[in-house]
Amino acid sequence: MVREAVVFAGLTDPGETRLQLQSMADRAANAMEEIIFGLYEMDTEGRGKTTAEIVKRLKDDDSPS
Repeated sequence: MVREAVVFAGLTDPGETRLQLQSMADRAANAMEEIIFGLYEMDTEGRGKTTAEIVKRLKDDDSPS
């Protein structure tokens, strides 16, 4: 009811913001999933990696061949 009143008054539909936030949250969740998957690929045995090891590996992978 409030949403309809806001739209009737000529203001931006608050429902549009909800959809936009949902889309942003989906992208963030997908990015986090990729990060976790990448970390797993670096340490498939589950022994753990230090931040320094992870950063070094990322820098090495980005180096031109």
